[in-house]
Amino acid sequence: MWYWKYYKFELGCLAIFVVAVANFINGKGQNQAIAIAWSKGNVSSLAGQFAHLGCSQEPRSVALMQRSYSDYEYFASGRKNCFYAHFKLAMKHRHCMLTSLTYDLFYGATDTLTIEVPLDLGSRDLPLEFFICRRKDWK
Repeated sequence: MWYWKYYKFELGCLAIFVVAVANFINGKGQNQAIAIAWSKGNVSSLAGQFAHLGCSQEPRSVALMQRSYSDYEYFASGRKNCFYAHFKLAMKHRHCMLTSLTYDLFYGATDTLTIEVPLDLGSRDLPLEFFICRRKDWK
């Protein structure tokens, strides 16, 4: 047991490193699973609305673009009066142990989806209204 006496600091650093690597792998996998679940649940409804889907050369792709371990993007285009639709998934930094233990505890972080849809109104000067409601409230 002489190594406990002389190598406490090194063994403690090694334990922290192992925990950080395990947190990184687990957090990265959780973010990826959330992004894939969003893709599976929503791309099918976008397929009927847009001619080109995804972030690849093929016209119908379900591939998400991974900007970082917590940021994913999806792109759709080919609809009349709409330039494109850009979907950005910004998730918690589950893979970063430092952020999870400091920033998220005090300020809180949530997973967000940002949808950007620039419209092509041409030369028309029309009032534009945009509503989001439940399907059962349509009338």
